[in-house]
Amino acid sequence: MAAQGPQKLEEKLVCSICLEMFGTPVTMPCGHNFCMKCINNHWDKEEMTTAPGEKVCTCPDCRKCFGQRLELSKNVALCGVVELVRSGEEQASSVERKSPVNGGRCSRHGRPLELYCQEEKLCICCVCTVKECRDHRRVLVEEERRRKEVLLEESLVKTQEEAVKSKEEMHKLEEQTDTIKESSELLKSGILQKFAHLLKALEESQRTAVDKIEQEQATALGQVAENWSHLQDHLAMLTQHQQKAQELLTCGDDMKFLEVLVPTQPCLERAVTTLYSVVSGQATCMLKSVSLCT
Repeated sequence: MAAQGPQKLEEKLVCSICLEMFGTPVTMPCGHNFCMKCINNHWDKEEMTTAPGEKVCTCPDCRKCFGQRLELSKNVALCGVVELVRSGEEQASSVERKSPVNGGRCSRHGRPLELYCQEEKLCICCVCTVKECRDHRRVLVEEERRRKEVLLEESLVKTQEEAVKSKEEMHKLEEQTDTIKESSELLKSGILQKFAHLLKALEESQRTAVDKIEQEQATALGQVAENWSHLQDHLAMLTQHQQKAQELLTCGDDMKFLEVLVPTQPCLERAVTTLYSVVSGQATCMLKSVSLCT
């Protein structure tokens, strides 16, 4: 109950004409208080509606008439109270402006929070409507709740639709991922099989070529050895012929020289010609075989 004292005091300090806290408070002879500017404007309007020459001034609260326009002075004491309340209200507003809801009552005025200020985005009381939020757009709390519930429901529907679409797209991406993996595995398997066949074919070709080269090498080496043997025999025959030729050259008997030389020379020439033709033919065949393998 003590906490509502300042709020009740604020209500007593509100001008009944402008519905705001007193600017420069003045006190009428009847005891009612108004802003000096408000009461003068009130009397100006009364003078405009009264007959010329008549001077009637009334109190807006009790309607008491005064014979002439009053010269009112500022109520110094009341003005001091207003200044104190305003300074306290400014301090409280700076701290509590962002969280006005306190148990369903205004933290500044103690009144129920029945309205919603759409500009301040806050719940307000009826006193706030004639003070801080006087020129703002205001609606009932229940009405604003219904409006925002509709917006929230629409947002929820859109969110659910987007969630469904996102899940469908994710499912499509999962299917694409599986398809890509399967295709890649099939392609990789095919390439590995082809390269395995190629490597096997290359190994077989390599083995066949090496075997053939080794066979040709053995044949060629055997032929070389055979030719080497023939050449050795031929060299021995040449050496024997050379010895006989030297012996004939030292022979002094002409008849004997001619009898021995005639049969020996043709046989030697035929043997030499046959040996060279055989060796030459075998060497050519061996070179051709080696070149074909390479």
